[in-house]
Amino acid sequence: MKGNRSDGAALSRFLLARVSRSSGWTGGACNVCVSPYPRAYGAFARLSDYYLDDSGNTDHQLLVRHLSTNAADAYRLDQRGRLAQGKAADICVLAPPGLIERSSFDDPCRLADGAALVLVNGVPVWADGAPVDAAQPGRVVTS
Repeated sequence: MKGNRSDGAALSRFLLARVSRSSGWTGGACNVCVSPYPRAYGAFARLSDYYLDDSGNTDHQLLVRHLSTNAADAYRLDQRGRLAQGKAADICVLAPPGLIERSSFDDPCRLADGAALVLVNGVPVWADGAPVDAAQPGRVVTS
């Protein structure tokens, strides 16, 4: 697949159709959601719970590997998923105590807490609990 505008548009339409059918999402901001499933906003936070041991400690190395390296490998994104010289600097810094799921069936579009800083290609896109205005360093990634 080549990374041109029509491929990106086709991918967007495909993903939107899949999300719409599975969750009731109609597009746009959450105030136009029909009845989304809470995991649409809390999936990674929920997954982090699986990496907690009985004492409440998180195996952060396994969690990071699952959320970044394994995902990049599965989609053959060679420039992503690892921190190394010459690779894309996509970084998520978690604040203590880590990711906390906040979405529920009563409030399914509520974002998770715990991401202190998010960098895409080395540019901050999320800081202090909110998106960074006008930051759009990403692009559609194709394999």
